[in-house]
Amino acid sequence: MALNSKLTDAKFSYLNYSPMKVAQLSFESPCCKTGAGGNRELCIHHSKPCSNRKQYAFWDGVHPTDASNVLIAKNLYGTRSFSDARPFNIQSLARKSSDDLI
Repeated sequence: MALNSKLTDAKFSYLNYSPMKVAQLSFESPCCKTGAGGNRELCIHHSKPCSNRKQYAFWDGVHPTDASNVLIAKNLYGTRSFSDARPFNIQSLARKSSDDLI
């Protein structure tokens, strides 16, 4: 990665989020009712969100839920797949940062 060689005091890594990694969550519908027309991605103002939020991947048509973010983070933290994280996964990146502090 060019940024890692140009900015030596910083470490950068590409993380590839894959919906397949959070397959146990519902992608069929968002957690809230979304609008029509030009605002179809966002929740309708004052609409009631779903009661079981931990089962949904998205609040609306755009924003991931906390459940989705937790699963994505857990998967990317220690992944060994070069297609998911390169040149470092989060665990390696954190280790490099802490090694620099010693």
